[in-house]
Amino acid sequence: MNGSAKICKTRTAESSSSHRPCVAEALECRRLLTNTVQVAIATPIISISAHDVQNVPFGIQLHDIVGMLTVTGENVSVQTVGNKINLSGTVSQIDDLSLFNTIAASSVVVKGKANDVPLLKFESTGRMKMIDARPLFLNGPVSLVAAPKMMFGDASAATIDISQSIPLVNFTGGNFANSQIHFIDADPAPAVPAIMIKMNNLTDTHVISDEFIKSLNLNSVTQSTPGAGGIAANTVGAFKVTSDYKADLTLTPTFGLRYTLNTYSIGGTASGSWNVPGATLKGSAKTYDSGYRATFGSLGTYSVAKDFSGSLTAGSIGTATIGGNLNGATWNLTNPYAANSWNLESLKVANTIENSTITSNGNLGNIQTMFTYYSHITAGISPNYVFGQPLTNSDYTSYSYIKSFTSDCPSHHKIHYVGSYVGASDIQNVLIGNVQDQNFGAPFGLAGLKIDKFSVLLNNKLVKLNSLDSRAGYAAGLQTYGLTRQDLIDFLVDFLD
Repeated sequence: MNGSAKICKTRTAESSSSHRPCVAEALECRRLLTNTVQVAIATPIISISAHDVQNVPFGIQLHDIVGMLTVTGENVSVQTVGNKINLSGTVSQIDDLSLFNTIAASSVVVKGKANDVPLLKFESTGRMKMIDARPLFLNGPVSLVAAPKMMFGDASAATIDISQSIPLVNFTGGNFANSQIHFIDADPAPAVPAIMIKMNNLTDTHVISDEFIKSLNLNSVTQSTPGAGGIAANTVGAFKVTSDYKADLTLTPTFGLRYTLNTYSIGGTASGSWNVPGATLKGSAKTYDSGYRATFGSLGTYSVAKDFSGSLTAGSIGTATIGGNLNGATWNLTNPYAANSWNLESLKVANTIENSTITSNGNLGNIQTMFTYYSHITAGISPNYVFGQPLTNSDYTSYSYIKSFTSDCPSHHKIHYVGSYVGASDIQNVLIGNVQDQNFGAPFGLAGLKIDKFSVLLNNKLVKLNSLDSRAGYAAGLQTYGLTRQDLIDFLVDFLD
């Protein structure tokens, strides 16, 4: 072996009865702290130094060592079992753990009661097969060459830089607060270096990766102020958060993969500023709160178990489902109009669309909900158009259409449509339950160049009309049901005549 390890300890614990082994495998020239303990082997030499080793049990295990071993120091014991050497002592804090001249077969393993000993500094300059420092509490700078397996416990105010030159790293960690983890491309780096990350709770902590995050599993991520924490990465495969993710998410794809974000699942509330260019196959969350501000290139499937109250911008969305309400939400679908494509293929809201806006440059597919209150849903309509004003050609930015709009439920004693506006060049199918026709003098309803099929409950009458393309045609249709435009007070169906 040719290597060295160094650990510095500056504080002593007054008393402790637990034993903490620290394991270092296949580390050649090794040094533990700056004082009192030296371990020497005939050829080569391994040195371990420690400071005030007393009271708190501490251990190092050296694997695959051959030669004679001598030890000097306070309260230090050595036991040789086969090709493993155990060095035990007592410490209360480790100032510096340094590993030098390690090889791909080297490993270091710390064993003991979790988070009992703070580690203020940790560096490794060579390759290793494993780093396991779970019992240590990271509280300072860490600079490491990535090992295939890296395991850490909790951390606070830690800055961790990990340089990766191997194809895959498996990284696990506990609770991190006010910290930063940065996975950095080494030179030379693999074509698509990958990381698998599993951690517990992140608070005001940034995870930054130049690499492809193959899987990212977290319990929760929160930030006290905007920008105080979150994920910034190249691309991500499977992203799962068991509880809340209330932090930023920024992806910057450069590897040319099909998906910038393959799938994500948030078990609690999603919030924060998200920017995900390119394609996302599937995304889901329990709820999205009003602090959620997201921009996606495209989304295949988008599902919400309960309510959505934030802002979503995407070029296109395939299938979207909301298990509760779309409340105080803004959706903006930005792909330009194309005759045979959807900007939103389907949207199903289980309960209510309320105080929300859905706008699209291109076509909208099937939109279904039970109740629509004080909301706007438009395709290819100028944002400057105010419903109720006379329509002009300039109010239509494209020939976009809405395939169908449904706002109804089996309970027809309820009001299904209030103070809202649905508009497009062509609305192919409209089904609305009861309409509350009074809206404090403010007109609401539907507008388009044509409406192919129209069914609505007006004044307790089920009105069904087809092939509407003018105000006169609509008025004539109402007359067949004994109704006039004036009978409907503020409810208006308008056309470009």
